[in-house]
Amino acid sequence: MNDTRPYQEILNAMEKHSLLIEGSALDVRGALKCKIVQMGIFTQFGIESTIPLYRITGDCFHICDHRFITQFGKVHNRAVSWSDSGKQPDDEWLYRIGFSTGAYIFGESYPTDTFNAFFDELKTYNPKYTDTHNHCLYFTAEHALKVHDQYKSIIEKYREMADCEIRESKIRNLKAELEQAEQSQ
Repeated sequence: MNDTRPYQEILNAMEKHSLLIEGSALDVRGALKCKIVQMGIFTQFGIESTIPLYRITGDCFHICDHRFITQFGKVHNRAVSWSDSGKQPDDEWLYRIGFSTGAYIFGESYPTDTFNAFFDELKTYNPKYTDTHNHCLYFTAEHALKVHDQYKSIIEKYREMADCEIRESKIRNLKAELEQAEQSQ
């Protein structure tokens, strides 16, 4: 799945000849070390690593669209901003799904009913920590794979629902405008 051997071989060769590359643009040892760690973490979560080497930094791995695997806890200076339970992770790798813009992920009309239903469905996948105020869910490796695998189909289902909610809202608003215009004649 996430074979670290090629990266480790390159890193070993670079370490062996470090005097030749020290301080040069060719010195990508830090990125290789992060990639090896990242691949190990992704394997732990059961997720295939598709992040290119140049996008890997530190202990926060961006998967795509609102999803990250990140190390949380005091030692990492990273916490759940507004934990619903008040509990905080302590040196844990967590799969985070977060929507800082809330319902805007479904369009400028801010379809809150659809977004709330979407967020509630994601909650059914058993996040260890929730931050409802900031629309973030945090999953352990035990529960992350299932939500990761289902995410695309879930969001597509709610995109269709959001489109309907937006259309219905526009229809209501246009009818109200028309009624108001008719009354003012």
